[in-house]
Amino acid sequence: MGLAKYFKKRTFSETPEPKGVAKKAPSKKLAFVVQEHHASRLHYDFRLELDGVLKSWAIPKGPSLDPHEHHLAVMTEDHPFEYRTFEGVIPEGNYGAGNVIIWDQGWYEPRDENTKDQQKAIRAGLKKGHLTFVIHGKKLKGEFALIKLKNAEADDKGWLLIKKGDEFATTNDVTKQEESVVSHKKVDELGAHNKLPDLSVYPRVAKPWRVTPMLCTLIEDPFSREGWLFEIKWDGYRAIGTKHKDDIELYSRNNNSFIDKYPPVAEAMRAFRHDVIVDGEIVVVDSTGAPHFESLQGWQTNPDGDLKYFIFDLLWVDGHDLRKAPLTERKKILQAILPKHDVLQFSDDIVTKGEQLFEQMRRRNLEGMVAKKADSPYREGERGADWLKVKTHMRQEVVIGGYTEPRGGRKYIGALIVGVYDKGKLVYTGHSGGGIPDKLRKGLHAQLAKIKRKTSPFAVEPKPNAPVHWVEPTLICEMSFTEWTSDGSMR
Repeated sequence: MGLAKYFKKRTFSETPEPKGVAKKAPSKKLAFVVQEHHASRLHYDFRLELDGVLKSWAIPKGPSLDPHEHHLAVMTEDHPFEYRTFEGVIPEGNYGAGNVIIWDQGWYEPRDENTKDQQKAIRAGLKKGHLTFVIHGKKLKGEFALIKLKNAEADDKGWLLIKKGDEFATTNDVTKQEESVVSHKKVDELGAHNKLPDLSVYPRVAKPWRVTPMLCTLIEDPFSREGWLFEIKWDGYRAIGTKHKDDIELYSRNNNSFIDKYPPVAEAMRAFRHDVIVDGEIVVVDSTGAPHFESLQGWQTNPDGDLKYFIFDLLWVDGHDLRKAPLTERKKILQAILPKHDVLQFSDDIVTKGEQLFEQMRRRNLEGMVAKKADSPYREGERGADWLKVKTHMRQEVVIGGYTEPRGGRKYIGALIVGVYDKGKLVYTGHSGGGIPDKLRKGLHAQLAKIKRKTSPFAVEPKPNAPVHWVEPTLICEMSFTEWTSDGSMR
């Protein structure tokens, strides 16, 4: 990959990061380093020496010594060999601004220690997308593998870091060993994330209030624009969290408490060292970091996946009302006070390049993107033009096997009951009544009335929650949906 991208992203008169100009002599032992990096969000930079540079991956959850945990590792630009000794603060306004500590370091080798040309073996593993190696570190020891995601496109950077089962494997969380192996400081003890901006310019409000969340307006097409921030649209439950002394609240946009439903999130709010009101999304993610709404719905009875609270806004802190502050200022203060916690996550953003982010969301089958004016205040309960959302959808051709009676304000048709053919049998995949223009419902109802039948055409008869009319499975429609559920249904 080379160092061109590393140089392009940095202004060395403003950052203490190494320039990487020294020539690297061949090593008898290949170096590795893991740097804990508290930038816009906390992550771990995993780096392996190869051909005089450090091949680098960002690992949001950090390394694990548990072979059953497969942690996402996103390949980033190569770093100079000198970067292995860097520990310090990258100043505000620079790429990757925040604190960096050397969380672990040592040397590594290919799994086959008898390989004559170790670097050749590492190159071959990277090219293959399956690199197996042995780490000799202070915290990380034993055999590991980096495996490129099978469905990744050629230019995709998604890998998994996996610990192999050996004498060093354990279910203990190695990231709880928080101190640098060099300075013995924790990442937030370096200074950049301990300084709270001046709050005296914001109005005083003694206690938290009940918040009616600001809402997004749905638009059809993504865009790129100066003066806008673009965030991932998480597929979860919108939630307001508050901490005031020892009192914790966590509630939905409809003012329903989430404390008993998602107690780990409520408990995580106690990690704040400040009194706060925050706005975010409760999400369940899998080992690759992808959200699954179905897992979130069933989390109480079947806690499958990792529960996260992605926080994207700060409304009140230590008795100061921030609602009239620009969004960028609110997010800056939020980053300064957000504690290091596995559940509490900063919902990151990119500036200007909305179309680029949206394409990434589409490729990864994520729900979509939120666009926000960088200088927008927080307007409770409003759905205006300052916050916009663009959804991605998967599409599927399906066969109509029936329809339900209309309810509420709908006429002619309630929901279409649909399926797909599998080995000659019609298999139910879901039902939906949204997205059909009112002017088309009458004509569609007339078409379906002509092909009515008395029995279900599905291999296993679905059980709709309204009176149903079965039809001959001869009409096809296209449905958009967000994900396939575990039972094969579209959501």
